[in-house]
Amino acid sequence: MTQFDIRGATGKAGEREVERFIENQLGYVYRKIDSTDLGVDGEIEILDRRRGATGGLIKVQVKSTRAAVTGSRIRVALDEAHLDYYASLTVPVILAYVSMAEGQIWWRPIHHKSRHRGPKGGFVLTLNAKSDRLTRSSATLLSFIGNCSNATMAKSLVEDAVEALDDIDRHREEQNYDFCTLDIWAEEVAEMEKHLAEATCLLKYERRYTAQISRIEEANDEARTRVSDLKAWFRHIGYGDILDERLGRNQLDD
Repeated sequence: MTQFDIRGATGKAGEREVERFIENQLGYVYRKIDSTDLGVDGEIEILDRRRGATGGLIKVQVKSTRAAVTGSRIRVALDEAHLDYYASLTVPVILAYVSMAEGQIWWRPIHHKSRHRGPKGGFVLTLNAKSDRLTRSSATLLSFIGNCSNATMAKSLVEDAVEALDDIDRHREEQNYDFCTLDIWAEEVAEMEKHLAEATCLLKYERRYTAQISRIEEANDEARTRVSDLKAWFRHIGYGDILDERLGRNQLDD
């Protein structure tokens, strides 16, 4: 068997794993789509508890590996042409990452390509090996996404900001940074401030109100406070000018 055949077989096996889990564990409908050149492998139709259609749809790109996942993060390269195609769709798109060795699936929404730029170029989606597993409890969040919930989009923005803040705080505590690191952090702070403002706007116009949405609002408020504290720290150590430059550039890009 050639290498191309092995990769193709792994991909097909991963798609079958996703289909089985969506239909057997979550109770939703999964349809395969034969348009891999567009980066969409399947579609999830969201059903209610009586298995009635809700109108919610999610497109799925499946990435598969025969290897086991090691480490706390899974970084998956994304194709720019696919990202441009996703941006043209009127329904959300998620990535499903399958480890055949473990029989596990991880997932996360795919956003505009500006959210997925890699630090060394290209486009990357990073999955948390612990919290981004596809489980039966994922059904609620997928339902929110499929039915275009503002809170779901806000949740993803807030989680990305919190993850970046945690990473910065860890390096600050270890005093593991230099001028180049501060320059990168200033860029990240500008992006976080922009995304948290977007999250605030999304939550403002969320038509549902649940305990879960309330927790997202609280997390957003906490993240915005942490960003403000980080900005104050930049000025305290004498690098406020770098931060202000990045914040100004971000506003011009908008």
